[in-house]
Amino acid sequence: SSKKDEFGKTRTGYAVVTLTEVVEAKALPSTYSAQAAELVALTRACELSKGRRVTIYTDSQYAYSTLFVFANQWKHRGMTTSTGKQVMHAELLTQLLEAIKLPQEVAVCKCAAHTSSKDFIAIGNARADEAAKAAAL
Repeated sequence: SSKKDEFGKTRTGYAVVTLTEVVEAKALPSTYSAQAAELVALTRACELSKGRRVTIYTDSQYAYSTLFVFANQWKHRGMTTSTGKQVMHAELLTQLLEAIKLPQEVAVCKCAAHTSSKDFIAIGNARADEAAKAAAL
């Protein structure tokens, strides 16, 4: 989560949750964007699941697509784009590519954001959003 407070300062946070608990929720530097926070959350979910089987849900199309479509390609090019420019969030992406190897088995699934559904995925996503917003303050 990333948004400006009443004084115009950017407040950013992330959360890793299960259906029953907030596993971790922390503030991030004000220079971190919402996309960076999503990468941190995905990385921490993998790190916290080291050695276990886990399914991780993210509502971030950016984090999901970056992980599955672009990150390995960028890694092989030294975290540069096809035009030779430095990839945004290169350090965070490098950390994610290492963290994704830590669980015994991992599935990362894209879920819908901010729905009114009452299924366990939507409930968990809402819990993560609330915890990330609270941590950002």
